[in-house]
Amino acid sequence: AENPAEFFAVTSEYFFSAPDVLQQSFPDVYAQLAAFYRQDPLTRLQRLQAEHPAYREPA
Repeated sequence: AENPAEFFAVTSEYFFSAPDVLQQSFPDVYAQLAAFYRQDPLTRLQRLQAEHPAYREPA
């Protein structure tokens, strides 16, 4: 990202579409976005993967 608005847009997209990737790469940014949006999509993703094998990462 070349400016703060673009960084916010890109990290927000990852926050919702690939929260595991964002949290692993930028844990502080993930925490800030979780506070900002008042959501934790990583927890939802992990619960979904635990309950539904089709959503698990390939081995």
